[in-house]
Amino acid sequence: MKVFMIALVLVFYLSTVCNGESESVAAPMAKAEQETLYSTIQSFVGKWWNGSDLYPDPCGWTPIQGVSCDLSSDGLWYVTSLNIGPVQDNSLNCAPKVEFSPRLFDLKHLQSLSFFNCFVSSHHPVTIPTDKWEALANTLESLELRSNPGLVGSIPAIFGGFKHLQSLVLIENGLRGEIPISIGSLSNLKRLVLSDNRLTGKIPDSLGSLNGLLILDLSRNSLSGPLPSSLGALVSLLKLDLSYNNLTGNIEGGLGNLKDLTLLDLSHNKFSGGLTKSLGEMSSLEELVLSSNPIGGDLMSFDWKNLRGLMVLDVSNMNLTGGIPNSISELKRLRYLGLNDNNLAGEIPLEIASLPNISAVYLNGNNLTGELKFSEWFYGKMGRRFGAWNNTNLCYPNGLMPTSHVPFGVKPCQQEEKITTLHENVELGGVSMASLGVSNYANYGSLGHIVLMEIFMVLVILDSYYVPKFTWWLCSLNLAFLSLKVDRKRNREGRRRKLEAGGDQRDSWGNNRTSSIGMAIYRVASRLPWSKRFFSSDNRFGVDKAVAELNKEMEFVFGDPPPSSLAGSGYNPAMRATLHNSHDQEQEFVENTYGSTLTHVDSKGEAQMVDVSLKEISKRVARASCKVLLGKEVFSLVSANQIEKGDVLSVAKIAGICGAKQTSSLIPLCHNINLTNVHVDLSLNPVDFSVDIEGEAASTGKTGVEMEALTAVSVAGLTVYDMCKAASKHIQITNVQLEHKTGGKSGEWSRQNS
Repeated sequence: MKVFMIALVLVFYLSTVCNGESESVAAPMAKAEQETLYSTIQSFVGKWWNGSDLYPDPCGWTPIQGVSCDLSSDGLWYVTSLNIGPVQDNSLNCAPKVEFSPRLFDLKHLQSLSFFNCFVSSHHPVTIPTDKWEALANTLESLELRSNPGLVGSIPAIFGGFKHLQSLVLIENGLRGEIPISIGSLSNLKRLVLSDNRLTGKIPDSLGSLNGLLILDLSRNSLSGPLPSSLGALVSLLKLDLSYNNLTGNIEGGLGNLKDLTLLDLSHNKFSGGLTKSLGEMSSLEELVLSSNPIGGDLMSFDWKNLRGLMVLDVSNMNLTGGIPNSISELKRLRYLGLNDNNLAGEIPLEIASLPNISAVYLNGNNLTGELKFSEWFYGKMGRRFGAWNNTNLCYPNGLMPTSHVPFGVKPCQQEEKITTLHENVELGGVSMASLGVSNYANYGSLGHIVLMEIFMVLVILDSYYVPKFTWWLCSLNLAFLSLKVDRKRNREGRRRKLEAGGDQRDSWGNNRTSSIGMAIYRVASRLPWSKRFFSSDNRFGVDKAVAELNKEMEFVFGDPPPSSLAGSGYNPAMRATLHNSHDQEQEFVENTYGSTLTHVDSKGEAQMVDVSLKEISKRVARASCKVLLGKEVFSLVSANQIEKGDVLSVAKIAGICGAKQTSSLIPLCHNINLTNVHVDLSLNPVDFSVDIEGEAASTGKTGVEMEALTAVSVAGLTVYDMCKAASKHIQITNVQLEHKTGGKSGEWSRQNS
């Protein structure tokens, strides 16, 4: 009994201790903080929202989407992050007529505050309150107002009092007025984005005090005046976007001091004064966009040697003169080249085609001259992304490429017609040209008809089995056309002679044209009795059927049947044997050249894994690429690192590397190989608002690493989609392709040279 009592007391004690520990671990949220949170959210989304019932523990087991908490030193949970608006799929939308709630400023521990697509009504404009922000001055680190067209008024000067603010993002709102000078007091600021508003005035010199700033974006406003020289003090700056404003003066402002700058976009302003020397000193630039400015100057005089890292160069519509410098071909990383709508002259350097990564070249709207001498492969690769139209004196060589690869909007070069007289007694296979009635056609027909007739005669004389039925009729019509031209010539001469002699002046052309056509065809038919084989739809070359088909078609077209001499030719069995031998030789050639079977399919047509045991060990490297089209809004979020899930490019890079190592687990017939290196590179492309992905895999072994490289970029692309899918469902993963490979029996292969 005593033992039982002791055990009962022990169980009670342990239960009490455990319950106490559980309560201490699950720390409560301050009651006032919880009520403030409920009231704040309700004021933005509507009174229908009952947080106390839906989320009794907002910082615990019933979290609210868009709300983050942190444990304070007093052992209680406090709200540190609040995102209002449809940021995520299951986020709450704001009410139609929403106002800033005073309860918002009672969240004393708030570090991050965001409003997305919340103030949208133009009939109910809302201004940012100018007071009460001091309650958050010591805690707020990030403030974002995105896509709020109903948010009007000016930027409160009190924003300059946020001592710990690191990110101030005000995008696509209706804000007006000047940029507050007090913004220059935000000493900890890393990102300042005030784009797509209606801000006016000059760029304040005080921004030069933000020496820790990494991103400065003031684009799509109505800012004016010259660039402040204080911008040269922003030595940590990585991205500077001042596009779509009314800025004037020279491109100076100490920009040459920004040695770490990777993006400079000054497009669609009113800058002038030519390309300044300071631009050539920015060796870290990857994207240089100066388009739509009356800058002027000579493109040849600019020094490009320090800008070898450029991937995007857009200097279109800038009144540039001179020629296109050959030194641009040294920009090996260049992907986009825009030189259109200038006053450039001279010929286009062929070295542009040697740029390994180029994917878009626009040279349209200039005064370029000469012939386009790029390869057919280059035109096929570029398509409409090669722009050369609206260059009056520019042409391409005619007849040297298929029409699908002809550069859009460029005229063919004029070629001098040289017509050679055909002699009457030239014998081809025993058939004289004079006997066919074409001895004088060179004097009357066009060069195209003469060449066509010569080709036709060669094919017919050689008795080629592969001449299709329509070739006969096409050439017959051309021959008839030439015959008509001969008769017209003769009639004109006859009328002239009759007129001189005072005779009848009536035109005999109409009476003779039918006989001229018939005679032209009959001459050919009578000299080529075996030609019935060209017209027969019967593979056995039946004589009677061939003649009947030919007679019917010619009678329908020309009115008179062909002469009976067409029936004088018989079936030639030797020719069929020759054709079969030719077919066998072609089949053997195809098999020897391309291989008769797929390596992953056995003789029974079943899937198999390739045996590589007999292959030689060699170093193998493969490079693949992929593109993820994000769209403008998602691109802005990714570039500003504002995706809810985190750093998109970093996560996708790691995912691509991991994916390459798992290729054999994903692709059933791939070998499990030892990779010596995997490299994945992701870069943002502002031209088409995409992420360009490149992956490279390397190994020393008996089989290639193409699949590993392709898997790396594919998994990286899928990861980009997964990270951004909450912001848009329209993201596309495109152009997954192998770019280059080395090693193995097949040796080196490159898409650029294939």
